[in-house]
Amino acid sequence: AEGTDHAATLAAEPLAKMLDAAQAASEEQGRDKRLEAVKEALGDVDALKAALALAIRVTAADGIMRTSEREFIMELAIALGVDGDTAADLVRDITRK
Repeated sequence: AEGTDHAATLAAEPLAKMLDAAQAASEEQGRDKRLEAVKEALGDVDALKAALALAIRVTAADGIMRTSEREFIMELAIALGVDGDTAADLVRDITRK
């Protein structure tokens, strides 16, 4: 994250703490409301695609994209308002690397 706009944020607050807060908010508000908040916060189509691409990279980090992970990605795409074909193309392009 060094050299990015978020480097200071990640250095100041450990990633585990951020993930714990996100998990707590998700449990409190429910997944659908959290995803709607993410969609609203990002707003821009390119930012939403970038968020989806990041989720794809995380799920494919172990080198395997399971059926359940693909289904999750497609559900996430729908929740973020990203076209299904675009999401499928992102999965294909990212998992080929």
